[in-house]
Amino acid sequence: MTSNRRRSKGVWLALGFAALVSGALAVAMGYSSRVAREEAGQAESLPVLEASTLGGMAPGETVLVGGRLASDNPVRLRRYVAYLHFEPYRDTSGSSARTRWRVRERVTPPLLLETGSGRVRIRNEDYQLGAATKEPGELDERGPTSWRDEKDEGAWDPSRPSTGTQWYTGFEAGQDVVVLGSLASGGAAPEVNATRVFGGTKAELVASARSSAGFFQIAAWVLALVCAAALLGLVWPLLGRSRR
Repeated sequence: MTSNRRRSKGVWLALGFAALVSGALAVAMGYSSRVAREEAGQAESLPVLEASTLGGMAPGETVLVGGRLASDNPVRLRRYVAYLHFEPYRDTSGSSARTRWRVRERVTPPLLLETGSGRVRIRNEDYQLGAATKEPGELDERGPTSWRDEKDEGAWDPSRPSTGTQWYTGFEAGQDVVVLGSLASGGAAPEVNATRVFGGTKAELVASARSSAGFFQIAAWVLALVCAAALLGLVWPLLGRSRR
C-alpha cells in the first residue's frame, strides 16, 4: 500500500470515527434536552403539595412536594443526609486535555420531609439531586451545599483520581427542598418515589431545568453539525469520482 493510500485510509477512518461519535453524542444531548424540558413542564404545571393533600390522592400520580428535610434524617458524611462524591479525571477527548469531574459515589437514601401539615417520606434511592446554585461548576447534579476536600499529597496523578481534590455536594437536614416524583402511597404517612430532590423553590427548579434543556439543545446542534461535516468529508470524494 502506498503512502498516499495509507494516508487516505487514515483520513477516512478518522472521519468515520468522528461522524460516529459526534452523531451518538448529538442524539444523547437531544434526549437529555427533551428530558429536561419535560421536567420543567411537569414542575411548572403542578401545585406544591403538603402531606395532608397527598394523603387523599391516588398512588401513581405525578406530584411536586415542598418542605424541609427532617432533623432526624441520618447523617451520612459530615452534615450530609444525601450527597454525591465527585473525583477529578483528565478528559483528553478534545484538542487539549482538561480536568473534569465524574461521580465516584452516590449516597441518595430514603429521606423524611417535614411539610406544613405532616411528614412525607421519599422512599426510593435513585433520585437525582438539584439546586439553584451551580457550585461546584461543570456538574450535572449538585446539592445546595458543597465541600471541597483538598489533598496534601503533592501533584495530582491522573491515573489515581483519589490523589486529586474531591468534591462533595448534597443536602443537610433542615434545608428547604421541592421534590418532583410520583405518589407511592397516600394515607396518614404519604410516600413518594422521587425523580429529583431540588434545593430551592418551584420557580428555581423550573428555571434550572429550562437552562439545562437549552444547554443540551445547543450541544446537540453543534455535535450534529460536526457529524454532518464529517459525513460530507466521507462522501465528497465519491461525489467527485461520480462526476468524472
